[in-house]
Amino acid sequence: MYAHSAVVMDMKSGAILYAKKPDEQHYPASITKLLTTLVALENAELTDKVTFSQDSVDILNWDDAHIGMKPGEEISMEDALYAVLLASANEVSYAVAESTGINRMNGDYSTFIARMNERAKELGCTGSNWVNPNGLHDEQHYTTAHDMALIANAAFNNATVRQVASTLHYDFPATASVPTVRTLTM
Repeated sequence: MYAHSAVVMDMKSGAILYAKKPDEQHYPASITKLLTTLVALENAELTDKVTFSQDSVDILNWDDAHIGMKPGEEISMEDALYAVLLASANEVSYAVAESTGINRMNGDYSTFIARMNERAKELGCTGSNWVNPNGLHDEQHYTTAHDMALIANAAFNNATVRQVASTLHYDFPATASVPTVRTLTM
């Protein structure tokens, strides 16, 4: 496998075991969702409701990963985070950010994005800028291999992130738009 840059980090000590251009900036795509999940878990409860706005579904292009949520639908934060990490659902990532920003941060979607940037800095990230919670391409949305190692370390030191990320399949409950249980798989 070929990579432009990489970092291998010991998660217990934080020691860098291998680095190749660790501070080179790249577009993170869906690995953004690790930071989204971490920030959501640090600012919300698994029982919170995640509500889908028109904006949360309008961000999708025809070929983006999604689970078909419709405006006005609600799911639990727990179900949402399984959809974020197992199905890489872009509309769910947006709705998590928007709902957490409104319901738990006394703000809105932008408040959540600002918290993503603050949290990354708290973790020691120096080469990242986050403009969305799902990693859909934006010239101003970037990170480095070193920063992602720091974020991944924090995320996987969170028991709930570990539980969700290590789940091989999850029975996602029926919704108004999909009235049957769906199995999300890794």
